[in-house]
Amino acid sequence: MQKLLLLIAIIPTIMVSQNEKQDLYIAYDDCSIHKGVMIENDTLVYQTYSVRFGDKINPEIEFSVNERGFLVKHIQMSGKTYPSLSITYLNQNGNNPPIKIDQTQIKNKIWANNIIHARKTDFIKLFDHFRNIYLVDFNDKKEKIKIAKKVEVRLTPTL
Repeated sequence: MQKLLLLIAIIPTIMVSQNEKQDLYIAYDDCSIHKGVMIENDTLVYQTYSVRFGDKINPEIEFSVNERGFLVKHIQMSGKTYPSLSITYLNQNGNNPPIKIDQTQIKNKIWANNIIHARKTDFIKLFDHFRNIYLVDFNDKKEKIKIAKKVEVRLTPTL
């Protein structure tokens, strides 16, 4: 009977620990994210970033020669617009300071460049599976310790 009670007490603990949410890290370099508003003063750090889906789509280019013998370049751009992810970092009165993390300790990392090309993924639902979302600057490739900022992410639809 004692073993049965012990088993009943342990099973819920195991089930809860298996459903524990992890942190997600959005890694970026300058070519994969767009910086927006940057406000910093003594009590406030407010920064916005955006990742635009389809941002790296190349235009369709066609070359021809006109009747006078000059080279003509025809560029056709898609009229389709894509949504974007709006990322906001807010640290007011030191309540959300950046953290230092060894890049080898980052387990759940997604590159902003991969988000750009993943138009079929519902990122808002995906992000709901994680406890915290951090934005990490990977521009300095040599530095092993990275600065991670806890951010809020929302989807900005197209017009």
